[in-house]
Amino acid sequence: VHYYAPWDQYVTVVDWLRQNLAEAGMPNMPIEVWEVGYGWDTPETYDEVAHAEDTVKLLATAAGEGSRRVVYVRYGYKEGRMPSMMSPTGTMRPAALAYRTTTRLLAGVTQAERFTFENPAAWGYRFTRDGRDTYVLWATAPVTVSLVAGDQPVTITDRQGNTSTGNSGSLALGVSPIFVQID
Repeated sequence: VHYYAPWDQYVTVVDWLRQNLAEAGMPNMPIEVWEVGYGWDTPETYDEVAHAEDTVKLLATAAGEGSRRVVYVRYGYKEGRMPSMMSPTGTMRPAALAYRTTTRLLAGVTQAERFTFENPAAWGYRFTRDGRDTYVLWATAPVTVSLVAGDQPVTITDRQGNTSTGNSGSLALGVSPIFVQID
């Protein structure tokens, strides 16, 4: 799969692909995403925060929907120019930090699955590595969700790699994805 469209359309594409593979007699054909990325039309429409948020969402969605390999490509606008991953001051831009955070927290996962909530605005995936789950969660509109019954302590990491603590019974989600690990 090569994919440079919004994260929320990826599920439809991969479901269509799986259906067609099954109809062609290849229901167990593995899916790999050899190119996935964030695109924009002009330098004026480029948004650093949206790029960072979509980087996490695209990587998590591709891996969470079962791709056994995901290759992220930094994509530019129509003329093909890409912003540097480093700012003029020498710090990493938000998308570079989001990529680093995502790959660090999801490296080596052995299982992935879509995690569903009662509220359709909430979105997420559960990734398992060494018997420990890492959830990547976000919402299309602000919503509060529960991961598991009871209030267990959790570690929350934002897309930039900053951590805080919370509880599993009351997680505030917004458009910016978070990584949650139950302590």
